Amino acid sequence: MIIACDLDGTLTDDDGVISAQNARSLLWARERGVTCVLATSRPSRCLDLPKGQLALFDCVITCDGAERAFPDPAGVWLPMAPGDIDRARTALQDAGVSGAYAVEFGTGLGHEKGFAGWPATDRGGPFPTGPLQMLCRLAPVARVYFRPDASATCGAAADAMTTAAGEGITVSEQTEGRGLVQFTHRRATKGEALRTWLDDTRSKGRLIAFGDQLNDLSLLELADEAFAVGDAHPALLRRYSHLPNDDGSAVARAIRRVASPRPTTTMS
Repeated sequence: MIIACDLDGTLTDDDGVISAQNARSLLWARERGVTCVLATSRPSRCLDLPKGQLALFDCVITCDGAERAFPDPAGVWLPMAPGDIDRARTALQDAGVSGAYAVEFGTGLGHEKGFAGWPATDRGGPFPTGPLQMLCRLAPVARVYFRPDASATCGAAADAMTTAAGEGITVSEQTEGRGLVQFTHRRATKGEALRTWLDDTRSKGRLIAFGDQLNDLSLLELADEAFAVGDAHPALLRRYSHLPNDDGSAVARAIRRVASPRPTTTMS
């Protein structure tokens, strides 16, 4: 059996680490031979989990699938192509949408001088600054953020990049007041990263997945059985069994249930 879990909103408590109940159940599952995978939007530099919690997982997928943080060493396994980044930048210029960029490397971040706020002030600084083209030459790029000069132009920015992107990149708007547009390699998803790792390691078994947001959809679609946890996105709630998470242990209970040995029926 393989258990694949999102992190924030799925496994975490109020301190942003895996809740004690969920950690105990993951350990219980591993002791019974279950393969455990963590798949998170956080880059490796922002995991901020105790070593004992990271040790619960056979694989840690970060940056929504563009980076793999464990097994070591951390690195971008599906980097963006320079031509795709340049096409998106040109599309924004042609659409008259001005703003500034930040470039996510997983283990680090670079940003233009005009880029203010998250994630340029995120953990792991100080960060290199410079124009987008220069930043993209520093290391393999996991994803690029664009912050328009006015938050009202986020939709226009996303539309312009999506039109120019073709098949190379995926464009998404970041909510929660961040005023960002993000673009990544088209195949950089949690589900694709997990599928590739399972193929590489020849890991087999029934796949159980847990998540709460749209970036978890590729993970849940890959699973034999999937659960939408807590305050999940409505699109997930419509498709998957819902696990209320008021006490931070919904995943823990589900793991014990799905990973427990099934009683065998004997014929008399």
